[in-house]
Amino acid sequence: MKKRDFIGANAYITGGSSGIGFAVACAMVELGSNVLLVARDEQKLARAAALLEGRKNDNGQRIDWLSLDIGDWQQLNSLLPEKVKSFGPPDILVNSAGMACTHYFEKIDYQDFAGVINTNLMGTWGVTRALVKYLKERRGYIVNVSSSLGFIGSFGYTAYAPSKFGIVGFSEALRPEVKPFGVRVSVLCPADTDTPQLVEDRRNMLPEVRAINGTVGLMQPEEVAKDLIKGMMKERFMIIPGFMNKITYLVKRLAPWLPNLVMDGIVKNVQQKGS
Repeated sequence: MKKRDFIGANAYITGGSSGIGFAVACAMVELGSNVLLVARDEQKLARAAALLEGRKNDNGQRIDWLSLDIGDWQQLNSLLPEKVKSFGPPDILVNSAGMACTHYFEKIDYQDFAGVINTNLMGTWGVTRALVKYLKERRGYIVNVSSSLGFIGSFGYTAYAPSKFGIVGFSEALRPEVKPFGVRVSVLCPADTDTPQLVEDRRNMLPEVRAINGTVGLMQPEEVAKDLIKGMMKERFMIIPGFMNKITYLVKRLAPWLPNLVMDGIVKNVQQKGS
């Protein structure tokens, strides 16, 4: 994908009202794309859309938004195709919407687990399913936002990590199916990023999780968005933002026992101090 391909392209971005999704929306607007933000909160969507208006570099660019719950298949499958009629079919789809749930395994009940899987994994599937025919027609680009926890499981994330591993697996299976139609697929796997979701997560973060996360560092959404655009231009399947995140990914592939050894040591140290 070339830089010029973003000009005039219709980009659908779920989770686009804040965090990584909004940063990606900003980057694509600045490149000349038309952007449709998809999220649940109408007020946040309206504010985000107003901010994007100020970043347009062409009066012909269009910014719009759609409020829906991507975990609700019936709602999603009726509202999204209707929006296509008014906004135009997508050339780019960025599945960035998601939710987190961090706790000890036995403290996560069925509803919490199901909610995370439904939003993160089923929502990604649902939005893609509703829009894939348009993306095939326009030889489009699909980006599914996973996480570093989509390639390395971590203490406290027995709900979140499976949903993000699932997104990687879904993307790997989807890629060869849509490739004959000229559709490209990438997976974005950021580590900890300074988003409203992370701020909320950190209010009650487990001490073991806090200690583990402190070894990787914190990225800004704008940095993640910049790396995503670079990855799309090179049509990389796995897009891994951040130097330490790339190292973690390589180590996990080449010596999968090593991250586990490090994590076990951190958890043991924290628990010994706590006791």
